[in-house]
Amino acid sequence: MTRRVDWEHRLADYLDSVRTKRYAFGSHDCMMHAANAVKAMTGTDYARGLRRKYRSMASGIRLLREIGFDSIPALVTAKLGDQIPPALARRGDIVLFEGSTGVAMTDFAYFVGNVEGEPEGLVRVPRAQWEGAWRVT
Repeated sequence: MTRRVDWEHRLADYLDSVRTKRYAFGSHDCMMHAANAVKAMTGTDYARGLRRKYRSMASGIRLLREIGFDSIPALVTAKLGDQIPPALARRGDIVLFEGSTGVAMTDFAYFVGNVEGEPEGLVRVPRAQWEGAWRVT
């Protein structure tokens, strides 16, 4: 999978479209957020067959196990390759924080969720808190 020539524009459009979107298992959760960003940048949909197939954390975990993965990071590793240190992540790479996947920007990443007192949508997590990363080439 290779980033398209206009990947930055495509990623920006995707992020703008979900900036205030409500969290929804199977369509707009941490697993789908990373997959949607990769799809926007590369045209490759590594979550095909998973979309809208689960409506809760439990059914999402069950679906992952049915297709041979014990976690979201295991699925992302199978699709994007081995993890890299967070310090090496570049804009558009996929990053890990507390078991969730997000999209690296510069010194922060966008994750799906909410912060108390803020509207639902994208949440910023500083680079210092990332636990792993995957290169989107």
